[in-house]
Amino acid sequence: MAAIVIVVGAVVLVPLRPGSAAAEVLHDAASLSAEAVDIDVPEGEFLEVQTTSTLLSLWDVDMPAQWARFNNGDPRAAEAGLSVQSTRTLYVPSNRDDTWVLVDSAPQVVAEYGARADDARSDWDKLNAATRPKSTVYPGGVSTTPDGGARSYFDGRDVYGEMPRDPDALLDWWRERSGLSGGEADRWAVSGIAQGLSVNLMPADLRAAMFEALALLDNADVIDTNGAQTTLAFAWDLGARSIETRLTIDAERGLLVGTKELEHLDRELFPSPVVLQESVVSTSIVDATDSP
Repeated sequence: MAAIVIVVGAVVLVPLRPGSAAAEVLHDAASLSAEAVDIDVPEGEFLEVQTTSTLLSLWDVDMPAQWARFNNGDPRAAEAGLSVQSTRTLYVPSNRDDTWVLVDSAPQVVAEYGARADDARSDWDKLNAATRPKSTVYPGGVSTTPDGGARSYFDGRDVYGEMPRDPDALLDWWRERSGLSGGEADRWAVSGIAQGLSVNLMPADLRAAMFEALALLDNADVIDTNGAQTTLAFAWDLGARSIETRLTIDAERGLLVGTKELEHLDRELFPSPVVLQESVVSTSIVDATDSP
């Protein structure tokens, strides 16, 4: 293992600067992305993109079946909550036409909330009893259907051509794909852009346009600077819900290296704000895949 390592750790988030500073950070990241070249992976080695994700899984006893008790996404209706963490590692070969490897860890509960957390954990354990780490290979980074038809590409290349490079048009493209409107559409767009940027496999001009599209939104603040890493917070006032999306950017490399979504709840069941989901990304060059 050598060369390039990007790791996001915990940060203390304290409001520092107003929204215009957030746009400046995004413009700078766009400039770095536009000038960047793809990471040079030596022949026979792999780019390892490891994403550790934590998701708040909500438990509602009023749902009609045991398997459905985790299907209510509204934290206001939950009787308990479990924070579930898993790690997904993607190995991208130096020649992207070669075989890609995806390694998924088994999920594990890292935090429990609510007086009925034991009941929620019992249900979760039963539903996930057979879940094991797994490794899957994808020739050329393509996931296909059983009949051999192309289903999806891990680097998103199937949609690169239709994605505008003009930031305004690109932001509208994401909004239209959401099927939503107003703040919900913008929140969905930020989430989609962040997901694409965190993997960091798209062309440089598209990466730059993604950052510039984010800079068009006027509801972001810089809330923390920790060395080269700057964290932005997008605030969403969605009527009955108050949600915040936080993005951590490596300002020296122009890379998105962490995301977090939180909700401010007036409920004793959860801390406020409670983390709905969080992803931490690290990227390295390795000489072999690590299959379970």
